[in-house]
Amino acid sequence: MNGTKTALVFVDLGTTTLCFSTSATNYANRSLFIGCLRTTTQGQGAGEFSNLVANDTDNGHIHIKGRPRNQTIRVRVLDGSLAPFTDTAAAELAPYVLGLRLERVGR
Repeated sequence: MNGTKTALVFVDLGTTTLCFSTSATNYANRSLFIGCLRTTTQGQGAGEFSNLVANDTDNGHIHIKGRPRNQTIRVRVLDGSLAPFTDTAAAELAPYVLGLRLERVGR
């Protein structure tokens, strides 16, 4: 895996997500972007492998307005140029687990 590539995670939860990105012309564009992943490498030699990970302190919180409206959550992991993230062999990501922690905030 290329440790210099940025892995950006975009998630469509089927609800209004209050995540904002900035631009030169509009300072509060809504976005499906929820955070970045970092590369970690474990093992040595033939047993070496890399993972993309993030923990509770790596990215800011997002807020959703209401709960998701369907059972389908669309997840896209893109690189810094917004193309699908690939490893150093240009292979797409293998199946992965995305863990989300949802907490109710106020009423």
